[in-house]
Amino acid sequence: MAKASEGKIQLYKKALDERKTSIEKLLPNDMSVERFNRVALRALNASPVILQCDPNSVIASLLLAAELGLEPSGALGEAYLVPYGSQCNLIIGYQGLRNLALRTGDVDTIEAHCVYEGDKFAVIQGTNPSIKHVPALDGERVDDKIIAVYAIAWLKNGKRLFDWMSKQEVDKIRNISKAKDAFMWTAFYGEGCRKTAVRRLAKQLRKSVHMAKAMELDNRAETGKPIIDLIDLDVEELGDILPPVEEPQATGDGILNKLTDKKRGRPKKEDKTPEEIAELEKVRMIKDIMQGVTMLPEGRWDTIREEHNIPDSLQELDMARLNEIFKIVSAEVDKKDDLNLETQKGGE
Repeated sequence: MAKASEGKIQLYKKALDERKTSIEKLLPNDMSVERFNRVALRALNASPVILQCDPNSVIASLLLAAELGLEPSGALGEAYLVPYGSQCNLIIGYQGLRNLALRTGDVDTIEAHCVYEGDKFAVIQGTNPSIKHVPALDGERVDDKIIAVYAIAWLKNGKRLFDWMSKQEVDKIRNISKAKDAFMWTAFYGEGCRKTAVRRLAKQLRKSVHMAKAMELDNRAETGKPIIDLIDLDVEELGDILPPVEEPQATGDGILNKLTDKKRGRPKKEDKTPEEIAELEKVRMIKDIMQGVTMLPEGRWDTIREEHNIPDSLQELDMARLNEIFKIVSAEVDKKDDLNLETQKGGE
């Protein structure tokens, strides 16, 4: 390894060690901060190209991996650190999305399978929908023989949900993404197909905070939008966890750069420009909206988005539009609470 890369790894190691308390706040109970930091450093060590990315985007990606409880090394297929220009993106893998679905508490098991040339495959629609898949035992099970993919979720209430996609549909989604050449796709195309099927199926599932955040993260990766507002830390805390990386290869123009001072320390409120203050308010508004979304009934957010023409990424909207969406979501949450109260009274 080049001496410059070794120096950057050491700087990131020092940064992660000094910020254990902040990182520990994000991690789930079953993952220690020591293990996560080791995995994060292994991921950086294994991908020198990530070390050339804007340090702010690298830290933001690692923090989101910590909050979602996913290992960012790619070894388990949970999450990958992917460079795009000077920025580092966190791409959720098939296993990561599957694990997040299981953590909602509603899903007993979930799986996805690729269909290859020679397999017997049928999708039955109507009043009793089902999928029939009989793999060809003597067929080639390689990426260029994939013709379709499907995902099935067995819920704890006894219901079964499924969805399927043709290879053409998967490739169309991949090709419009800025992460289309990510390691997950180039090295594990089948995993990318399965992840895409699970992602589509997830729209039918109740979304936890982490599941909703993972879906939004995927949207950001496809469009190149900033991800800093998705991290469940105050902006002041984000300023504390930036690594003391000296002379970065690319400074970037991400939100972290805009919200922190030149020494990459704690943001000083008195130094903020009106534009920076407006950006902070926007970040907090999006967090409030997403928190409300997690309180809605299953599938209601998708319906609201269709009814009110709300895009996948809220980051591109102005504050006036975000305020409208916040009011819509708040009203829906209130309706749900009133309905629950009436139900309780009816049962007394």
